[in-house]
Amino acid sequence: MAATLTMKAYMRGLEFNGSAPKPELQDDESVLVEVHAAGINPVDYKADEKMMVGNVTGLDFTGTVVQGGANSGFSEGDEVYGANWGALADFICVKGVKVSLKPQNLSFEQTAALPTAYMTGYQAFMRHGKFEEGNKVLILGASGGCGLAGVQLAKALGASEIVGVCSGKNRDIVMENGATQVIDYRASSVSQEFAEGYFDIVYDCASGSGAGENYYEESESRLKQGGINVILNGPADEWVKFFSGQPSGPDGCRKLILTDGNTGDLRSIAELIENGEFEPILDTVYPFNAESLEAGFAKLKSRRTVGKIVFKMLE
Repeated sequence: MAATLTMKAYMRGLEFNGSAPKPELQDDESVLVEVHAAGINPVDYKADEKMMVGNVTGLDFTGTVVQGGANSGFSEGDEVYGANWGALADFICVKGVKVSLKPQNLSFEQTAALPTAYMTGYQAFMRHGKFEEGNKVLILGASGGCGLAGVQLAKALGASEIVGVCSGKNRDIVMENGATQVIDYRASSVSQEFAEGYFDIVYDCASGSGAGENYYEESESRLKQGGINVILNGPADEWVKFFSGQPSGPDGCRKLILTDGNTGDLRSIAELIENGEFEPILDTVYPFNAESLEAGFAKLKSRRTVGKIVFKMLE
């Protein structure tokens, strides 16, 4: 019997392991990708704690196809990106419908910052938020990975006003990436700055993120009739409502979402970037080793990042 090929990977439980099994092509709809760079998100360590999925940590990846199934839509040598469990490894096998060609004008490290944060923001606005050009958008947690992506996307999609809520020290970077106003949550509040019924969409990247944050009532009071509050996190009762299809928030305005990884939305994001609308913001790029993985996840858990944390997988 032939020996099982192995690879470097960051295993569930947050341990670096040099002998994880290398994946093989699953079927003719899949692609095997050599990972060049991988980004991390809070869901990576939250999923670890709950033992929800897979053996290898990580969700966001970009790299080169080394083998493409006949019906995958991709071929050997294609440079792709996407989101799938098992990204923090030398290789990943994923369905072709969950990847897209990477933006031609970005590096692999920049591209690794895109999948989860930008797909989530794009779907929050276009699929769940009923976004229309000229909308007024409020973004809570505007300087984090998803928040900054939301600011950039709202501008690219044609929002007339983009108000970001974050720490005052991050005001400049949020303004530089498309916000028309920034509220320092330590010095003021949305209810102090804006009248009721002002915003068309709230994109809440802060409530329920781990330190008891809850901005639902305040932000939803500033929504117009028929406006939508798209939330990324929530307590148990929000998840029960989500999975049971029950409405949440005043007049059902609150929408908890799970990101749907798909080629179409990834391609739409790549097109915005190739048209010069924005570039992802990187907090830190680390090498792929045990020491850097520990540092990267510690920084992510601190909730003090500005932009995305990425690991460069290839030497």
